[in-house]
Amino acid sequence: GSALFAWVVGANYVPGNAFKIIGAHTDFPCLRIKPQSILIKGGDVALGVQPYGGGIWSTWFDRDLSVAGRVVVRIPDERRVLIRNVRINKPIMRVPSLAAHFHFKGDINKESHLIPLLASQLAVDGLSLPSSAEAPHHPLLLHLLSRELACNPEAIVDFDLVAYDTQPAALGGALDEYIFAGHHDNTIMSYLALQALINTAPTAVRDAGVRVCALFDHEEVGSTSAVGASSQTMRTLVRRIVASLDPTCHEQVYERTVANSYLISADVAHAYHPNYSAQHEGEHRCMMNKGPVVKYNANQRYATSLHSALVFSELARLCQVPIQRFVVRNDMPCGSTIGPSLSASCVMRTIDVGNAILSMHSIREQAGAKDLDHTFNIFSGFYEHFEQVEATIETAE
Repeated sequence: GSALFAWVVGANYVPGNAFKIIGAHTDFPCLRIKPQSILIKGGDVALGVQPYGGGIWSTWFDRDLSVAGRVVVRIPDERRVLIRNVRINKPIMRVPSLAAHFHFKGDINKESHLIPLLASQLAVDGLSLPSSAEAPHHPLLLHLLSRELACNPEAIVDFDLVAYDTQPAALGGALDEYIFAGHHDNTIMSYLALQALINTAPTAVRDAGVRVCALFDHEEVGSTSAVGASSQTMRTLVRRIVASLDPTCHEQVYERTVANSYLISADVAHAYHPNYSAQHEGEHRCMMNKGPVVKYNANQRYATSLHSALVFSELARLCQVPIQRFVVRNDMPCGSTIGPSLSASCVMRTIDVGNAILSMHSIREQAGAKDLDHTFNIFSGFYEHFEQVEATIETAE
């Protein structure tokens, strides 16, 4: 599927001990290829797409695009099909903008304007590609995919593909302090969570808890799916891990586990935009390269609470990582994350944090290079030192 869960069990684990979870999402706004994508527009072969999520769609115009995803391939003579990953690593299509001379002032129509052009019909006619009136996809697209997968076009049963920008990520700014790339939201947080779990795995020989990295899909469209954070997946995972480690355990063990556990919901945050300063709350302007951002919202759009924020700030102090705090303006709507859904379904202490970025939901986003180290260090410290920090926090009678 499109979600990933990994965990490391401490060598000194005792039933009921804490699960230390970092959750993030893997999806991002993009153009998804339609189930029937074949389009002929004038003298051009185009590709039918559906916008996924709330992208800044104007940024998709005039970019060098290609496709990536999963393809179902039938294995000849073996009576089985295989799901394979694919990425065509070259520009094969473009969404051309309208010339300024036409003085078009209307909004982007996502049905008619946001269509990538794949090739001219004149060039395609010279290839003698096999075609069928009932085929849902143009034979040129199937030809490109089959060449990448080293299979026959007829062997392609189905696919799940998205368009992507072929321009690679780059260090930028006069002093190389920024990272210019697509999909910072939210692959950057998913990457840091997984790397922290992998890199700290050797220290689990001294751990009495369970370290978990949980990466969900479909956050950009509400998380309501079998692989989204609003499903029962996280709760079921914790129950199954607890049961596998102690087959004789009863319901109270699970209840003690979630009561002792802590979840970091990791999703990028809004950096202060100097060209649009009026859009930001004056006392909570978060900057790139100044550490992870703790997100607050009085109406529970974020899951941060007094106690979860205290634990995180003490971890930051221990790891010597700077942190920032964010709230949205009172006269503006507030986005949300997987944090509230997971906190409610698992009944678990949760905090919402993330690296500050600019151009969120653009095809190219901007992040701070130093923030990768800041967040990696505190994620690693969370896996290794949560119990130590938790022991220092007392509640007065």
